[in-house]
Amino acid sequence: MNNDFEYFNSDDFRKCLKEYERARDEGTTMFLDVNDFADIADYYNQMGNSKEAMTAINHGLDIFPGEAVLLSYIIRSDLHTDQDVQEAKKHLEMINDTIDPEYFYCMIEILLTEGKKDDADDEIKKKYSEIETIEHDDFVIDIAEIYTDYLYTSDARDWLSKVFDKKSIDYKELNGRIAMVEGDYNNCIQIYQQLLDDNPFSCEYWDNLASAQMQTEQYYDAIASCDYSLAISPDNQIALRNKANALYTTGDYENAIATYDALAKITPDDAIPHLSAGAALMNMGDYSSAVMQLKDAERINSKNEDSPLNADITRELVIALSRLKKTDEALAYSEKYKEYSNNIPETNVLKGHIYLEAGNLDTAIAFFAEAVNDPKADSNTTLRIAISFYDIGETEMAYELFKEICYKIGDEKAWPYLALCAKDMGRRNEYLSCLKHACEKVPDETRLVLGDSFPVELSVAEYYDYERKK
Repeated sequence: MNNDFEYFNSDDFRKCLKEYERARDEGTTMFLDVNDFADIADYYNQMGNSKEAMTAINHGLDIFPGEAVLLSYIIRSDLHTDQDVQEAKKHLEMINDTIDPEYFYCMIEILLTEGKKDDADDEIKKKYSEIETIEHDDFVIDIAEIYTDYLYTSDARDWLSKVFDKKSIDYKELNGRIAMVEGDYNNCIQIYQQLLDDNPFSCEYWDNLASAQMQTEQYYDAIASCDYSLAISPDNQIALRNKANALYTTGDYENAIATYDALAKITPDDAIPHLSAGAALMNMGDYSSAVMQLKDAERINSKNEDSPLNADITRELVIALSRLKKTDEALAYSEKYKEYSNNIPETNVLKGHIYLEAGNLDTAIAFFAEAVNDPKADSNTTLRIAISFYDIGETEMAYELFKEICYKIGDEKAWPYLALCAKDMGRRNEYLSCLKHACEKVPDETRLVLGDSFPVELSVAEYYDYERKK
């Protein structure tokens, strides 16, 4: 299966894809070989259309039943998407050629999914001893890649040490992936920059470089890397997603929304671009447009009743509709949220928020009290209530609640909010003290809450010195 974006942009592949789509739409015979079907499926998957990918695999199996390269796709879908090991085993038994490497690799993945790592290790060592020496490097790379996929990076490194050709592209690529999985992002960046020196037209390299740059808060560099990738493949969903998220983080909401919209067009079954665009619009204060995006997300995700995304979408709709003073509709969505999340305290916080925005303070406080007194309530419950008070301009009330969370409950997540309140109230010394604590203890939350107040090129670790020197 060819994973390279360059191949997907080649004349040969485009001709093959066109022939497949014509035959599929007309219901005529498909004159393609088994690898063509695998490549077409991978193309659709890269474009975010998993349904069409599986359709291509099934068309291929109609013509080539029992082919390992096609059934391996289904087996991995069983394991990673459906989380159904028994189905994976059933499909493994359907492979005709049990000598095919894909058969062995799928068997190893099933063992790892079942938690039978020792059995997998033994099978791998046995196979390594049986194959020809000339095949060792390819086998080791494939095994190290599987271990990396399952987060056994120490085992992956042990096997990579057996590679003879340590200057090979495959060896360098896998070291880059391992560095990414292990969180060694600076090393990862260095590896992919070296790979790009040799092949500047690889979307995969640009995408992985952008992902590592995002992790190290090099957002403008990440956006540039995404632009290089998109110049090669304009419909590259990985680059579009990375770019949109980087733009969002830098506060460039307008361009972030445009990029999320572009992503939504090529990933019609994915609700996340609409949810993210809705969040960006809310940050811009355009709650009416946000509701439209969020309802698109709701419609798309309605097919997945058990998806945790449903609760996230519904919660955002409650907040947006509440801000628009559409109290009845917001309350109706709060009931939907309760069904999706089964979180009674959070539902009562949302209802309290709705009534707070509607100016009904007594009812709001009643729901907040019910939320706090629920046996399942935790520090997040009080935190949400404090945020609600802050959102409607009740800064002093919010300040007291955040202070209680920080000093009495001991929840570190409240420190950035306490810093924000102290700043708004003109308490500079307290603001600096809270800011320092927030940056040290909860950097991610601090960027989320206070990031708009600082130049985007600053890391969270630099926030305190930047403010102190003002």
